[in-house]
Amino acid sequence: MENSRQWITLVSKEDSEGVELLLEPTPVHFEPSIVYQDELLKIGMPYTQFDVDDVQLM
Repeated sequence: MENSRQWITLVSKEDSEGVELLLEPTPVHFEPSIVYQDELLKIGMPYTQFDVDDVQLM
């Protein structure tokens, strides 16, 4: 995955124009990611991070 840009967006089958959930890699050891997370926190924007050891598309 080096030098690639990947993300996943999820929407409800019942309301595809409604809320969209964006899932993207955010390595905590990468300084720009830390700055991004800190700035979201400063402006009060919700941010949740889920960590996994391995993600595979089926």
